[in-house]
Amino acid sequence: MSEKFEIRFSIQAEPGSPEFELLRYLKNSAQTLYPLRDMAMTALISHWLPLVYRDSKKATPQKLHQVIRDCSNRLMLQLQYFREMDEMAQEQNQLRDSTSNGQYPAQIEPSPPAVEDETQYDPDDLFNN
Repeated sequence: MSEKFEIRFSIQAEPGSPEFELLRYLKNSAQTLYPLRDMAMTALISHWLPLVYRDSKKATPQKLHQVIRDCSNRLMLQLQYFREMDEMAQEQNQLRDSTSNGQYPAQIEPSPPAVEDETQYDPDDLFNN
């Protein structure tokens, strides 16, 4: 049986700061590809779950290894997605600069990172083999 956790926090950020823009983006998650909960949990799992397993007295070395591999794979996919975004932005800038009117061409979006064969983590089964 799963256990419900309620976590609430409040954050202040200076308008125009990276933190402000991120929080505004997350607050408007109805306009994003993924729900807020999914975006937050994916980021937390990818960055922190290996440390949870490392510090756990219950996790087996094999489970730690698998979690590290899964999280590394997820982070590598995100890095690849960012590199594709950067390449497309550079190509669009070159196209814009080469046009006579200086207008941007139609926006091209890379596909979000696809996750294949990724282990799904069940909170009830966090430390089992």
